Amino acid sequence: MKRYIVFGIIVFTSIFFYIHYLSGSPLFDIPAMEYKLILKKDGSGVVTEKITWNLKKPFRYLSWRVSFPEPMDFELLNVKRLEGPKPLMVKEEKLKNGVKLKFWYTRSLDIYHEPALITYSFTYRVKNLIIHGEDFSQLFVKYVGGSRNSWIRKLRVRVEIPDDFPAPRIFHHPNFAENLSNEKGKYEFLFENVPPRTFVEGRYIFPKILSIPSEAKVPLSMENALGEERTYKFLSSFVTTSSMTYILLSMLFPIVVYLKLGREKKVSYDAIFEREPPSKDPPEIVNTVVKNLCGLPDENGFSSAVLEMIKEKSISIERNHLKLLKNPGKNEEVYKVLELLAVDGIVDLKNLKSQLKKEAKAIYDLYNSWQRNISEEVKGRGFIETKGNTITKIPAFFLMIPGFFFLFLPSFMKGYEHVTIFSSAMGLSGFLVNLFVLFLRKDVLARWTEEGRVYYLKWKAFERFITDFSLLSQYPPDSIVLWEDYLIYATALGVAKKTVSIMRKMLPEPPNTPIARSSYEAPVYAYLSTIPLTARSIVSSSTSAGDRGDFGSGVGGGVGGSDIDVG
Repeated sequence: MKRYIVFGIIVFTSIFFYIHYLSGSPLFDIPAMEYKLILKKDGSGVVTEKITWNLKKPFRYLSWRVSFPEPMDFELLNVKRLEGPKPLMVKEEKLKNGVKLKFWYTRSLDIYHEPALITYSFTYRVKNLIIHGEDFSQLFVKYVGGSRNSWIRKLRVRVEIPDDFPAPRIFHHPNFAENLSNEKGKYEFLFENVPPRTFVEGRYIFPKILSIPSEAKVPLSMENALGEERTYKFLSSFVTTSSMTYILLSMLFPIVVYLKLGREKKVSYDAIFEREPPSKDPPEIVNTVVKNLCGLPDENGFSSAVLEMIKEKSISIERNHLKLLKNPGKNEEVYKVLELLAVDGIVDLKNLKSQLKKEAKAIYDLYNSWQRNISEEVKGRGFIETKGNTITKIPAFFLMIPGFFFLFLPSFMKGYEHVTIFSSAMGLSGFLVNLFVLFLRKDVLARWTEEGRVYYLKWKAFERFITDFSLLSQYPPDSIVLWEDYLIYATALGVAKKTVSIMRKMLPEPPNTPIARSSYEAPVYAYLSTIPLTARSIVSSSTSAGDRGDFGSGVGGGVGGSDIDVG
């Protein structure tokens, strides 16, 4: 149960942060934005941006920022409010080749304006927009910048180019534009649902060097520029295909292995319950096989081994005190643990703290040695075939790595958001699928041998019997000794609390056996189980203790692009 709780916490946390990342700012979104660029024959351009802020919560200011690299030259021409309340103050901050505007709607940081729908238009001129390569020219601009923590629901772009310019080849990053107009010299596009932290840019490649003087140059040939766009197209397809392959592999591989190596063999046992322990095996063996699926015995196995020693009179018990009488000759490590905890041959189960702190390392080592010995004994019986579990879980562990890679692709593959948003969802899904595979019980992908399956089913049937009040009432044990066996094996199977509760209802006075009396007076099985857990905890805690940017080439090489914010 604990493993599934941990898995559930990881799943919830992962999905929460993923949705939080994609959802953007809770304060606002941009339902509509228009970008219009009119390119002049001298290589300058006049840009008009029309932006609508949908303020969902109280706010203090809106901000808009744009800048360009040298040698381009920026000039703000006009700012106009088209819709919504008038700001109390507009603060303008001059940037090198750009500007930042803040529209304040309150006079204090402690006061907020009510939600509103506000639209502004911004018009500016930029000189030297045309960039010359070695044998071509290009217009490479960002329609909107990537420092925006909100969705843009609709981004409408219109670019007008002089009629005497040759027809350009047009590329967009991200590449999910709907072409609205193909009229010569007038190009119109629509981008829908642009995610947060995503720029959108257009690259217009002219097949020759335009006869326009410009200091904006890139050491790039047209073949190189087109090669960048081919690489962009290839990577877009590759990311989509590989992420789909990843999720399919993550889902189908464990299913195939289960069908081949994990399905249980049919056995002829079908009893609903067992009234007596199905075998004479020591309780720690039952704990290892049934509760821990032939893995390592746990703290319940440790407790049941001590109770077995009480039954065999190697130890006596009075209330919360164990008296060590003689080494039983088996489970010697368990007996040695009790010797380390004993004071004058007596173990006070309610006051173990000081002795545990002093002897934690030795107790922990003895417990580990005991676990390994019992596990080896169980493996020798050949009850379970683990091939399917191993074949599936080792790849599942390594397959979580590409899941992380796909999940964070949007963070470092800017300009590919039309595919990385999808691939990150596939990455998260694949990561969680592989994590789920790792958390699966061993017997889901492994399978029991015929003998092991019957052994497991018989002990599970016995577990049902000792945890079912109606069955125990209908078929009570024939002797007091059986009650003692019930408690020992209930402890081994991890159901002692439920069995003791049923016994109390059936027998208000405890049966006259040391184990039954101590279980009624205090949960001795619970005290015993804390010994290895506390020792492990103590041991674990002690051992842990530039002015001219790069532009004009590649994805993200577009210039300009306004950044939009709310505070």
